[in-house]
Amino acid sequence: MNLWRIKSVISYVMMNGLQSGENYTWSFKFQRKLSKLLDINFIYLGRKVIVLELFITVQFNLKLYFNKKGG
Repeated sequence: MNLWRIKSVISYVMMNGLQSGENYTWSFKFQRKLSKLLDINFIYLGRKVIVLELFITVQFNLKLYFNKKGG
C-alpha cells in the first residue's frame, strides 16, 4: 500500500504530514529542576517539508508543586 498516493486525512496523520522526497525533522528538549517545588521545560520542534516552508513549534512550561499541610 503506497501511502504517498492516497490523498486522505488518515495517510497525512500516519505520515506526520511528511511528503514524498526530502523531509527534515529536528527537536530539542531542555528540562531542569530549579528547586524542590519548581520545574522548567522547554521544547523546540522543527520540520521542513519539501513543498512547504518550515514548521516550528515551541513550548515553554513552568511546573510549580504545592505542598498541602495539615490534617
